[in-house]
Amino acid sequence: MPAYRPALIAALVATVGVMIGSVGPWVTIFGFSANGTEGDGVITLILGAAAAAALGVLLARNAPPRFGIQWTGTAVGVIGLAIAIYDMVNVSSEQEEFFGQMIGPSIGWGLWLLLLSSIALCVTATIAAIQMRNR
Repeated sequence: MPAYRPALIAALVATVGVMIGSVGPWVTIFGFSANGTEGDGVITLILGAAAAAALGVLLARNAPPRFGIQWTGTAVGVIGLAIAIYDMVNVSSEQEEFFGQMIGPSIGWGLWLLLLSSIALCVTATIAAIQMRNR
């Protein structure tokens, strides 16, 4: 078994987290929620699926990767992380005063899952890519 295989499997699991987080609720307020697919979640969903496909090809093949495909997971992780942070900052800055109380939307579990899965994808895909290069 190649040394990079466990990291590659972990990266594939992280892409599942990215895709689930992309369709989960990103914003909640007063019991209502807005899913990620109503905004930037469409981008992260498509990128997560592309990363899963690329990592799946790498897992299925035993030949050395071509065209830098081994870095796809890292790139998608970085983009997902940037989108998650950007949207979290936007949600957090929407506070308003209402009868002396600060109210506003809160970050939904989908956005938190996207953030954590993107971090995991960055780390695991980078480890796998480095291990493939050193093979």
